[in-house]
Amino acid sequence: SGDDQDGHGTAICHRTNATSNPWVLIIVSTSAIPAHQAHGDIIPAPTAGCPTTPGGGGRTTSTSFTVNPTGPGVGDRVSYRIHVSAAEGDPVGAATCYDDGQRFDTAPVDKGEGACAETVTSGGSHTISVVFTPTDPTRFSSSVSANVTVNVTKTTPTTTLVSSGTPASIGGPVTFTGTASGE
Repeated sequence: SGDDQDGHGTAICHRTNATSNPWVLIIVSTSAIPAHQAHGDIIPAPTAGCPTTPGGGGRTTSTSFTVNPTGPGVGDRVSYRIHVSAAEGDPVGAATCYDDGQRFDTAPVDKGEGACAETVTSGGSHTISVVFTPTDPTRFSSSVSANVTVNVTKTTPTTTLVSSGTPASIGGPVTFTGTASGE
């Protein structure tokens, strides 16, 4: 069950809405998780297997997050403070965080709170989303946050050139060292 780290996908319990077989175990790619999350599938599948009765999704949850810093630059460490709420009780489980559909972190959620973090390596617009998976899917449902766009500022490229001999003697050796930085 759960996430298969070797690139074969994630095991989920797919909701069928049938009385006799309300959930089926399937493997989906990372890019398909938000669509399955949106219609109430249990992600990842619990180690005990999929529920055998309808309504195995538990209490409905809602997932949101905040971004800090709000205007990061390339190379900055960005934190995502996650909040999972339910009408009753405090959700417990895991939050999986995605940047442009690629998983970058998974963190525990306790009493509805958790945090993911990443160091951004490219500038431009990044679409961030968070998927909450409950520890006990009979108590709470999984949920997915709204997509949030984070604009990452590119650093200004710079080039520095330094010579070894200043001043250099006529005909003598000179070594130049160059350094480039930025995106």
